[in-house]
Amino acid sequence: MLLTSDSGSDREIWQWCPENVVPFVTRLQIAFTGKEDPLTIDEMTAGREVVHAATRSFLSTETLPSIDPEIVVFNCTSASFCGGLEAEAAIRQSILCAGAPRALTTSGAVIGALTALGAGKIAVGTPYSAELNPLLQKFLTDAGFEVAAISNTPVRHLVGTSDEQIRAIAAAAFDRHASAMFISCAALRARHLLPELSAQYGMPVISSLQATMWAALAQLGERVVGPDHILNSLPWPERLPLSDTKQ
Repeated sequence: MLLTSDSGSDREIWQWCPENVVPFVTRLQIAFTGKEDPLTIDEMTAGREVVHAATRSFLSTETLPSIDPEIVVFNCTSASFCGGLEAEAAIRQSILCAGAPRALTTSGAVIGALTALGAGKIAVGTPYSAELNPLLQKFLTDAGFEVAAISNTPVRHLVGTSDEQIRAIAAAAFDRHASAMFISCAALRARHLLPELSAQYGMPVISSLQATMWAALAQLGERVVGPDHILNSLPWPERLPLSDTKQ
């Protein structure tokens, strides 16, 4: 799992995994000055050299054995959607070129989850600043979904996001015409809230990290461990080419 420095989701990553699956986590390292805007940070994080170096840290060399994971996951939603579908595919290609056997991104996983759910029209809630939401809407639209509503409820410190803040993101996103709701951002720890929100709004509510763990485990023939949710038992859509295997 390749995480950004503002993600505190390590514990929830473990919680989604069955006992026979071990997640290994590292942080994507960028030359951050503190003056960059969110979009610039995302573009730097998704850069080929950054992704390649982080992936290589998991892989063995002739002189230094390592863990050699079965799949490497770029676990950041905004950095994997901000450049569009082609840029998302390029991130996966960077992972594969570094030597990983399989590659996945959070945004690719979200498309897989929404496809598996048969969600044609979706409501989207984010904690982002306003400039990122149009990029997410375009990404989802280009992937074939209709965005019924998209709202931003900015959160300053993602690691410390409270349950009430996540509930507020969902409330702002709700649209009765949608068939599913997506709460974006892999740093939000929403696992325990998803059944509650799904029941409250009468539609499947998925989070970035849930979709990511579901998709990653599905590639390995495994299922997530978690609260009751319709996505848990669904297979990855075989027709969807957003999770590549190195040939």
